[in-house]
Amino acid sequence: MKDSSYEEGENIYKQGDTSQHLFIIMTGRIELSRQNDDEEESWGLLQKGDVFGFEAWREYQPRMFSAKAVEDSRVLYLDMDRLFDLAEEAPVIRDYLQLMLDGYGIMLGLKLEWREPDEPIYYISRVHQVILFGRGLPSP
Repeated sequence: MKDSSYEEGENIYKQGDTSQHLFIIMTGRIELSRQNDDEEESWGLLQKGDVFGFEAWREYQPRMFSAKAVEDSRVLYLDMDRLFDLAEEAPVIRDYLQLMLDGYGIMLGLKLEWREPDEPIYYISRVHQVILFGRGLPSP
């Protein structure tokens, strides 16, 4: 892992840039935003411990969001090659990254009226299979 510092207002990456890194926030806050038509929409204000840049899981995929430091921030980052190595060593990492990336893709197609402007959504999940199975059982 490597680290990098960003000053308030500095872009980490822009929507459409080629993805090559996954980021973990060590200090500060990062805003994810997306350009829609003529306006920029906030997709969440991330803080210490949050992870972003899940597009790196798919080699050289364009960034879905822009990421900008809203205060002086320090991040750790993994390049794609190291990310793929870790996922090979620990499949749970692969599953987590895929879940997050799929969730972002779903969110882009939804208008979540209940979401606050700076509220991040980490993933969208369905009910666990055990609960779905239980719902199918007859009542005693």
